[in-house]
Amino acid sequence: RKYIEKAYCQAKDKRIIIINQDYQHEEIIARFAEPLFVVKPDKGNGWWKVKTVRDNPHSSFENRKDLPQSWAGKRDAELAKITGVPTAIFCHRKLFIIIAKSKKGAIELAKKAVANNN
Repeated sequence: RKYIEKAYCQAKDKRIIIINQDYQHEEIIARFAEPLFVVKPDKGNGWWKVKTVRDNPHSSFENRKDLPQSWAGKRDAELAKITGVPTAIFCHRKLFIIIAKSKKGAIELAKKAVANNN
């Protein structure tokens, strides 16, 4: 819990919270008003993910902000072309998670998602 709160406090842009370990973050991050996306490692495979933040992570599938609609269900070269991020490899069709091969790529995707007006 303290690690997640520290990551929030240290975030330059409170809309994007970067966590350097694959911790459960949903309940803690939902307490803060600003976060839209969390960037974190993807299960020890070296990849990174961007997850949407939900106000109620246990009973709602409503994201505070969806990933861009044009990314839905895309993968590999097609997703990299659409996003402009070469390391992007998969976006869920429900727009709540996107995977990149690098931390830098995941952060770039999160920034693009924040700026997007769907």
